Amino acid sequence: MILLFLLAAQSVIVSPLPRTFPGGPGAIIRPLPPRAFSAATYDVDVRLGSAPLWSGPMRVSDYNGASFSQEKTDGSAADCAADRRGGGQERSSLLIRLSGRGIGDRSITQLTITVMRPGAVGRCEDQASTRTVGLTESFAIEPGQDVRIEGDGGLSVRVHRR
Repeated sequence: MILLFLLAAQSVIVSPLPRTFPGGPGAIIRPLPPRAFSAATYDVDVRLGSAPLWSGPMRVSDYNGASFSQEKTDGSAADCAADRRGGGQERSSLLIRLSGRGIGDRSITQLTITVMRPGAVGRCEDQASTRTVGLTESFAIEPGQDVRIEGDGGLSVRVHRR
């Protein structure tokens, strides 16, 4: 009797529950396949105010984005030898990331830019200060089109899809 009870309990545990689906009984639901992002080359021009920061081509394909980075570190412009910390550094950097993905029937491009520059230069008490500005923007862009994006602090970018 115990064996019979265990067999009955096992069949109840393993049995799937009946489910109802949109479209009625027996309907098969298949997810839409994600649209592949077509490989593309973009001309990117990044500026801070009127000063050009970087300009060049970036190639993006499905699942493979493009990135550019540069970093510079200098000793402090101020004579901070009397300071117990023994001087400081002034840092600046630029990071650009471009990626693409298919969403439904559209291709979406995403751009992320981060710019870091020294804060107050020439003052020993401000050696470690930096100013950072950045943006992240998603947009649809067809071959031959331009997109212009204005960020904070004078950051601007033009993206042209070849």
